[in-house]
Amino acid sequence: MRPSILAILLAAPALNAHAATFHVTRADDPQIAPCVEGDCSLRAAVAAAAITPEADLILVPAGVFTLARNPVIVSGAVTIRGAGSTATSVVGTSEDVAITGGTLSELVIEGLRFTTPEGPAISVTDGSLVLRDVELPNDANQVSIREDTLTASLRIETSRLPLVGCIGHTVTCTFSDSAIAVFGIVGAQASLDAQRIVSVGSAASTGLYVASNGRVHVVDATFSNHAKPIEVNTGDADILIERTRFLGNTGPMRGQGGGMARLDDVEFSDNIVSDANLALPAVLHATDGIAWRINRALFDGNRGGGGGNTVGAVVAADPGANVVMTNTTFTDNTYRAGVSPMNAHAIGVVSTVPKPTLMWLLHATLRRPSTLAANTPGSLLSVSGPSSSVRLYNSALDGTCLFGNGGGVFHAVGTIESIGNTCGIAGGGNFVNVPAGQLGLGALAGNGGFTWTAMPAPASFAIGRADPSYCALVIGMDQRRYRRPTDGIGCDIGAVQANGTPPTPEVFADGFE
Repeated sequence: MRPSILAILLAAPALNAHAATFHVTRADDPQIAPCVEGDCSLRAAVAAAAITPEADLILVPAGVFTLARNPVIVSGAVTIRGAGSTATSVVGTSEDVAITGGTLSELVIEGLRFTTPEGPAISVTDGSLVLRDVELPNDANQVSIREDTLTASLRIETSRLPLVGCIGHTVTCTFSDSAIAVFGIVGAQASLDAQRIVSVGSAASTGLYVASNGRVHVVDATFSNHAKPIEVNTGDADILIERTRFLGNTGPMRGQGGGMARLDDVEFSDNIVSDANLALPAVLHATDGIAWRINRALFDGNRGGGGGNTVGAVVAADPGANVVMTNTTFTDNTYRAGVSPMNAHAIGVVSTVPKPTLMWLLHATLRRPSTLAANTPGSLLSVSGPSSSVRLYNSALDGTCLFGNGGGVFHAVGTIESIGNTCGIAGGGNFVNVPAGQLGLGALAGNGGFTWTAMPAPASFAIGRADPSYCALVIGMDQRRYRRPTDGIGCDIGAVQANGTPPTPEVFADGFE
């Protein structure tokens, strides 16, 4: 994503009353022409609307309409309504924006398809913009909104856009039910609410870019084919990602600065690093700065790289990283074909004396790929360095650990290591050398909840053996949001509570109402 095109906005409510309605009848763009009945271009209609004191409506019928001299500058409150993005097309012939909103403008665009040779197609500064059923088919086109000195807001609904961004101190953006390849926010307190978004990228794209201390909330989204599905570059981010899938991306999430990224009910499947990202993990590259909190997650079928300090093929926690995962399942994660295994096939942790690294797993289920031998070193976890705070609570490990340079598990309670004793957790309420047959984890399947899970068999060694106090730390729910015992007694080790109580159905499924 080019920083110069990270500009976007969230729009004011649609206007219901209009001072005048203008009908566009000309498909060309004459240099000087008034808007009169039966003879009105789009540019002439916008100019006529600018001199009325109230909100105006401009109707553009089906067809192709040319803007020979971009941009068309909108003043005041104006709605431009086409016959639908598949029927009405506006084509700009220059590299400038096709339509731009002036200061304090309230621009609503509905049912249009915009194309310019390259660069922005729609731009607003210090105003509000609403897009409904708008398509920008050219990948070089973008929607930009900037708050310079006043306020700016953007709302996008049921649209298909290649690039959208919000720039400004307190600019606000709201997206819903849209396909947006790349989007982001930049500004001290810029905020974003996005729901039901599909983000499909390209070889070098970033799905969501955050450089703001404001609130970012994404729910019911899908990120695919990005080199960086999420990139955070800020001092104090507040990010919440819910009910979202990361599928087929070619590089990991990354972040720097401060703040926290919380991911709840998320899936990471079939993410395989590209040749350009062979030195990186497949899903998460955690470094010194932003804290990552991942809850009720599935990591399945991911293939990463490795090199330098990055010692985890799927999740890598470098010196100073802060990562906590709860109610999470890892299955079939390893290195990409052609990459020599460095250390951990799933999670790698590195620390240095000046920069301790935190990695906590609470009620996690980790299972090595079936393609790896049972004694493969680091099939699940690798820890390198003397100052890592690696903690394993009520977790099931069907695989091996690997330690180096003074690294190890700092604390573990209620955790199972199946087959061997490579993780150094013997004693202290843990269980080692548990035969795979006794561990009894089922195949990955839809057992309820947002993500698939590995259900323990009725006679599984994990049933009822979790430490009650750490069970209470995970808010009484498993990966599926099924209830665990309220007192922790009879709580199961791992991400799934076999006899858990199903959650009460939500009245409003999207979680916003």
